[in-house]
Amino acid sequence: MEEKKRILSIDALRGFDMMWIAGVDKFLIGAGAALNNDFGAAMAAQMQHVDWEGLHIIDLVFPTFVFLAGASWPFSLASQRAKGFTNRQIFWRIVKRFLILVALGLLYDNIFKFDFANCLYNSVLGRVGLGWAVAAATLLFCKRLRTVIWISVGIFVAYWIVGLVVPLIVNPPGVDPWAPREVAVTRIFDNWFMDGLAALFGGDFQDVRKQGLFAGIGCISSAFLGMYCGLILKHEGWSPSKKSGLLALFALALGAGGGLAMLTGCPCVKPSWNPTYILVAGSIATAFLALFHWLIDVKGHVAWSFVFRVIGMNSITIYMFHRLFDLKYTSRRFLLGFSNMVPSAWSEPVIIAGAAVIGWLAMYWLYRKKIFIRV
Repeated sequence: MEEKKRILSIDALRGFDMMWIAGVDKFLIGAGAALNNDFGAAMAAQMQHVDWEGLHIIDLVFPTFVFLAGASWPFSLASQRAKGFTNRQIFWRIVKRFLILVALGLLYDNIFKFDFANCLYNSVLGRVGLGWAVAAATLLFCKRLRTVIWISVGIFVAYWIVGLVVPLIVNPPGVDPWAPREVAVTRIFDNWFMDGLAALFGGDFQDVRKQGLFAGIGCISSAFLGMYCGLILKHEGWSPSKKSGLLALFALALGAGGGLAMLTGCPCVKPSWNPTYILVAGSIATAFLALFHWLIDVKGHVAWSFVFRVIGMNSITIYMFHRLFDLKYTSRRFLLGFSNMVPSAWSEPVIIAGAAVIGWLAMYWLYRKKIFIRV
């Protein structure tokens, strides 16, 4: 599909999202240390995941990635149907993409070390694949949008109830079901899973307790939220400005839902991907999509987004590229002399910035060659 036929705001937001884990996060951590003041410390802290309750900027990258996978699906589905693919064929393409994302996630997390007891099976890409696949298959097979909405709401409500009830049953009386990791539903499910692996295969699987298996189910709701935004953008009867307005209203509604959830005693917890986190992160992602769509597709301010679209059109490629190649080594080869000229505290941030630029240039080369690696 040619770029002019794409929804540029989705590509730009995807690139903006991936930018934070394509070197910008490490640069800001290094820059924060170099500044050595309160502002630098606060900036660096935003690039570190919260341990449990709360939210930093970097904690929004993952759910936005899942959200945008859902947002792209209505356009992809329409394109495949226009090419004559049957529902059966499209479904198997969904399954294939899910399996490829799981495989890439295992590759990212060093499956070839053969250290199976310490492998992260519930990888980032695996969760993206799961959330997207369930939302995609639901929209594919349901003839009415009302049915899709009921299914997505049912999944979200069931997820909330299980996350609330299971800790109350398993833990001692009086334990807060949304309490720290050791007694939360994610740890309970991880313990069951790892104990099962140990019983089947032997070994020390009991020591791995941070898979977040139950949290992976929460990605389904994040993907549904993105898919609804994609349906808004795809609606042919609405003007671009109305679509931006509807996205903004949807963002406000999700934010209000997240606030109400917190009032019920359910805090915003990223590691467990709990209901409040789904709503809050979904609200922020939707708000950014509304803003990007208004700037790019309504006002026509496209040029500024180019740096992001280069990344966004090869998002999984840039994600794997930074994992598989030592870009800091390459950066040092070119910038060692310059890094020695700056104050020593800034030497490492300069190298990190160079590595981020190298990654972007590699994506730019693919962009110029019209090579868009998708799964």
